[in-house]
Amino acid sequence: MTATQSKSPESKSKRPHLAAIVGAFVFSAAAFAIEVMTIRDFVRAVQIQYWPTTEGIVTHSELIEEPGIKRRFEARVEYDFEVAGRAFNASGIRTRGTRTEHRFVAQSTVDAYPIGKQVTVYFDEANPGRSYLEAGPDWLSYFLIISPLVFCIVCVAAGRELWITRRAFDASAEGSHGGE
Repeated sequence: MTATQSKSPESKSKRPHLAAIVGAFVFSAAAFAIEVMTIRDFVRAVQIQYWPTTEGIVTHSELIEEPGIKRRFEARVEYDFEVAGRAFNASGIRTRGTRTEHRFVAQSTVDAYPIGKQVTVYFDEANPGRSYLEAGPDWLSYFLIISPLVFCIVCVAAGRELWITRRAFDASAEGSHGGE
């Protein structure tokens, strides 16, 4: 009798499936890719703190409800400002954007920037049209940069543990049937 024939269904179920191992590593790769994107946005938010500023005025502020199965909301805010005598109209508020599933979050952004409000505008010297009203990372930016990293580490650890368990299971199965 071969080793595979002598295995009981109960012992087979304790052996980690290769698909679970591969899945853990695929999820960790996806989490790593998301981490790279969030790091880019986080670094940009930090850099914006050091951009030059000018005064601007809010010209448009509204809450947009996007149609669809899953309701999404966006704070659409536009503002005018001048740099070196050139007029600009922009809509950047923060690097992570203003689209959300939570109406109250988007509404609070609209409420913070009513039409006519004087605002400080952070602008890119090389491209002043690229501008934001909020500079620096907020608590959500920190959460967004840490969570994919933690998920990646958990997935790698789980995949490694599953792989080690599978190898140990296979080694013990071979050893217990090696003398037959």
